[in-house]
Amino acid sequence: MAESVVGPWAVEKLEHLRKYLHAYATIMQKQKWCTGYHYIDAFAGPGAHKVRQSKPSQKHDNQRALLDVAAFASQQEEQKRYIAGSPRIALGIVPAFTSYLFIDRSPSRVAALEVLKANYEDPRKIRIVKTNCSRYLSERVAKSSRVDWKRHRAIVFLDPFGMQVRWDTIVELARTKVIEIFLNFPVGMAIQHLLPRRAEKLSVTR
Repeated sequence: MAESVVGPWAVEKLEHLRKYLHAYATIMQKQKWCTGYHYIDAFAGPGAHKVRQSKPSQKHDNQRALLDVAAFASQQEEQKRYIAGSPRIALGIVPAFTSYLFIDRSPSRVAALEVLKANYEDPRKIRIVKTNCSRYLSERVAKSSRVDWKRHRAIVFLDPFGMQVRWDTIVELARTKVIEIFLNFPVGMAIQHLLPRRAEKLSVTR
């Protein structure tokens, strides 16, 4: 299975998600009219990530070297480099969501999610779908006739790697007026993905 590597900023991002989901589930559980509240992860990933270490600045090189030597023998050092992904965070929220939908296009990440589902000890209603998230969210979530949205609510976590989410998909989710969207917009990453990969000479005519 392919290993998922994220930057140090992902730790803060996922902590914000955890706090928001906890508040959301706590509020929805107290609503007597609500018979179900659901978590949907459109770019679920494998469930765990390896954190890419940020490059230390020159002035901290000596201090970093001393810390590395001190931590060399620690058996927990490798474990500290891994963090729970959004699926694990959602599954750990108490009170629990009524159901969980994890969407991803990568076969390796879907396989990792299947392992997570099979090994999860607490009973959870978990569904994993390998497909294009924009089409699925539009056709099977926003326009779904199987869910009574008068008594159900949902939150969709959108954490794309670039610009994979169609704007009309977000519009359709918003039109339901009952589905919340937690969107992480990767400004820097999106710009990098959109820039051309090949260098071109610019000719200036005077």
